[in-house]
Amino acid sequence: MKLTKNKIATSLLVALCAAGFPLSAMAAEDSEAMKKAEVLYKQLNDKNQKKVADAYREVIRTEPDNSKAHHRLGAVLATMDQYDTAILECKQSVKLDPKSYLPHVIMGQVYANQGKWADAVKELDQAVALKPDSYRAWMDLGVVHARTNNMDEAIRVYGKAAQLKPNDPAAHLNLGVFLGNKGEHKKAIEELNTAIKLEDGKNFVTYLNLGNVYGDAKEDDKAIEAFKTSLRLNGGNALSHSGLGWAYERKGEMTQAIKEQKIAMKLAPTFPQPVYRYAAVLAAQGKNNEAETEFKKAINMKAKDPFAYVEYSKFLKSQNREEEAKKLLQSVQIAKEGNGKAGN
Repeated sequence: MKLTKNKIATSLLVALCAAGFPLSAMAAEDSEAMKKAEVLYKQLNDKNQKKVADAYREVIRTEPDNSKAHHRLGAVLATMDQYDTAILECKQSVKLDPKSYLPHVIMGQVYANQGKWADAVKELDQAVALKPDSYRAWMDLGVVHARTNNMDEAIRVYGKAAQLKPNDPAAHLNLGVFLGNKGEHKKAIEELNTAIKLEDGKNFVTYLNLGNVYGDAKEDDKAIEAFKTSLRLNGGNALSHSGLGWAYERKGEMTQAIKEQKIAMKLAPTFPQPVYRYAAVLAAQGKNNEAETEFKKAINMKAKDPFAYVEYSKFLKSQNREEEAKKLLQSVQIAKEGNGKAGN
């Protein structure tokens, strides 16, 4: 699923076309108005959204029971951020054709854009129940579980997607990431290497994630190799520089570790990760005052990273400041629970 403007499916129609949904195949019984709308639908872009929506409204005016026209209009309205009306159109489509899975896909993505995660899961679960071989629907469901940090479900869903389309690297990449997050490093490495093979080794993101898994598995030399490959493919990638610095730190190569974290901080000055990793290097060198300054900087940045709090708490514990460490982690948990409730 393409992510744009921090939304799950702003480019919904692009995703549907890429997934092979039948946009071009026109049923013999389609009216001339519907055929015209379908042609416009294939050409949908930011400039002609209203024109496409109006074409489907014209179809619905004369064919109110055309379920496909309703969910097509819902999809177009979703790209225009007219979410409430998009949902109404999709619900009407479901009412007219309860066996169609596409309205549920669209509603799932709209609810996800609104942060209504439970509703999004419900609709996408219904979509895959109606069409179990829909790779796109399984992938969209995986994104929702990923965004809500439902690790086991994300692994299950991405695993199903990978079975349906074994030659598509996206499912293997996402599956590898979540297997790695769960600590199943061997399986994660297998999935990520499968993705690399399918991508002909051209995607820096996959090597970045491979480096992270190798690092978590304490295979530091392989992590360094993966991060360096990621940087060869995209030298302006702050995450890979930070990952490389992290791997160097684990090996005790502090000069290289500092160098990489400083590069990452320069490339992404609002990103906490290289800041708290730089702080960890300073702490390892016994520069505790400087380290604490950097840790505080990391947790006070606008972009929040829970690992910044975890690493800072480790530092506090190392300084025999157990109570401060405990309060810090408690504050993070309270904030996390609050965000979770807000998203329901």
